[in-house]
Amino acid sequence: MAAVPSPRATAVFVGAIYVNAFVLGAVIMGYEMLGSRYLSPYFGGDIFTWGSLISTVLLSLMLGAYGGGHLADRHPSTALLGAFIALAGVFFLALPLFADALFLALSDSIENVRLGVLVAAFLLNIIPVTVLGVYTPFAVRLLIQFSSGTGRLVGSMSAMSTFGSIAGTLVTTFFLVPAIGSRAITMLFAVIALVSAASMFALSWLWKEAHREKGPGAGAAPGGAGDRAGA
Repeated sequence: MAAVPSPRATAVFVGAIYVNAFVLGAVIMGYEMLGSRYLSPYFGGDIFTWGSLISTVLLSLMLGAYGGGHLADRHPSTALLGAFIALAGVFFLALPLFADALFLALSDSIENVRLGVLVAAFLLNIIPVTVLGVYTPFAVRLLIQFSSGTGRLVGSMSAMSTFGSIAGTLVTTFFLVPAIGSRAITMLFAVIALVSAASMFALSWLWKEAHREKGPGAGAAPGGAGDRAGA
């Protein structure tokens, strides 16, 4: 029988999952707002640019939620979730190195501006937003054993992420964009994502440490490989 974690360890685990839902929700929407700064020099800042950004962000979130849900049921792990978040952070770090060349090449090679900006927005969003989009289904799967109501858990996690999205939108557009350049904001998002990823790896380690002296089955994190309901 797996050991029962201490109330303190459980509180830290649950709290960290919720805090990261807020933080990553902020990063996703802040990044969407920032996307217009990357695309407008080459494709303009009109409604086609914003339509392309919004639709490709939604597509990426859809793919992340769907794929993340299936993956979370098979491999529910904070370490794996941290790896996805870290991938987004690495993408943000690399983006300023290739963005100008990529979008210039697209604007020169695709004569149809609407198609060009749509392709550019897709390439801008598909990797980082998709991998960040796996967070909510993973978080719900990891926390489900602590909740007596699945609907309440899903609702609270979605609410926390949406609250973060609101904050990210306002902070990015009202404060960050007027104050610092696009590349500096991108680096800030990279740092936030990498810190978030590190917290997921730390949770995996801390949970194992909390169970080290607890007996058989102690190594699994909540919802981890040792807890595959329905598998």
